[in-house]
Amino acid sequence: MDYFRIDQICDVNPPKDISRFKGMEISFIPMDAVSTTGEVDISRSISGDGVKNYSVFQNRDVLFAKITPCMENGKGGIVDDLKNGFGAGSTEFIVIRPDEKKVISEWIQLFLSQSSYRIECKNHMTGSAGQKRVPPKFIAGTAIPVPSVDEQRRIIFRIEEMFSELDNSVSTLQKTKAQLAVYRQAVLREAFSACNVYINIEDICESVSDGDHMPPPKEENGIPFIMISNINGNTIDWTDTAFVGKDYFYKIDNKRKPRKGDILYTVTGSFGIPVLIDFEKDFCFQRHIALLRPKKIVDQKYLYYALMEPGVYLQAVKKATGTAQKTVGLTVLRKISVPYAENIEQQQQIVFEIESRLSVCDSIEHTVDTALQQAEAMRQSILKQSGAADLSHFPEDGG
Repeated sequence: MDYFRIDQICDVNPPKDISRFKGMEISFIPMDAVSTTGEVDISRSISGDGVKNYSVFQNRDVLFAKITPCMENGKGGIVDDLKNGFGAGSTEFIVIRPDEKKVISEWIQLFLSQSSYRIECKNHMTGSAGQKRVPPKFIAGTAIPVPSVDEQRRIIFRIEEMFSELDNSVSTLQKTKAQLAVYRQAVLREAFSACNVYINIEDICESVSDGDHMPPPKEENGIPFIMISNINGNTIDWTDTAFVGKDYFYKIDNKRKPRKGDILYTVTGSFGIPVLIDFEKDFCFQRHIALLRPKKIVDQKYLYYALMEPGVYLQAVKKATGTAQKTVGLTVLRKISVPYAENIEQQQQIVFEIESRLSVCDSIEHTVDTALQQAEAMRQSILKQSGAADLSHFPEDGG
């Protein structure tokens, strides 16, 4: 089988010629329109006159998300059926235009979607934590196996057959997860339904503050600096963390240094996610995250669950401001009201009831997540056996 560098059989980030669609309406594809499994939502549109600051593409182009964590999550896909044949979207996409006499778009997408290749891309990322990107020249310089176009089509047809069966199983598992999410909301709603008193967050917290407004100094090791990208579910993912020096950390105001008993709360982008600090560890965090320090009149876990109660989250949704990224400002956050049980024992009883019911939910969800991981492993195994997965021909130093 022959090998070609991607830039020998594709245009990588081809020149932007906006004159071709000036005055016409074209598809608009921001990052959130591209899934981690290759689907692309083309329902939105934009005037071709207003795409100067966007990436542009055409039917059959392959989009590859270059920024963390979108790249690691597998965001990318083939764009087709674009309005008037053209589209514009996030500048965080690398646009790959195959010469389909040599290689079809599905073959390129097949190769780029492999988790093993994404790991190699991650190893070649440049930039600071939270803003790391894959250099386009790394993608361009990767040599990939390229059989004949007929062979490419045959392999892809068989893979799609197997993926279809796998997707049916995944769809069932995802529906189960969605049902569990609804159940969680019902548990929280019912648990707090007996609370007739609502109180503003600022009235039950010693302080409500945000993180650092300045970029942290870079350190190889030191005190972890948590970005919003490190918030995974209701926990902190420490695996890809920036660090600041101890001197820098010690100068931060104490009310902005998390301690055991505090609660973090995301306020920008994926806002409304609380994280329970029930451990001892020095770290600091960026301004897109708020820190709530409960008074002694409220149990930490009680406030944590109250922040997830559907009605409380809805307040944040209604009061969030901004366009590209919605933000819940600290002034707004302090005025959000939560259900309140005045007696600590009552609060702890409510927490007990919530955790008793959610423990069953957690067990089922763990089983579902394990099955989804196994399905993804099967998907990658299919890719590996497809003939597109010889990953031994990477460019040196990303070039």
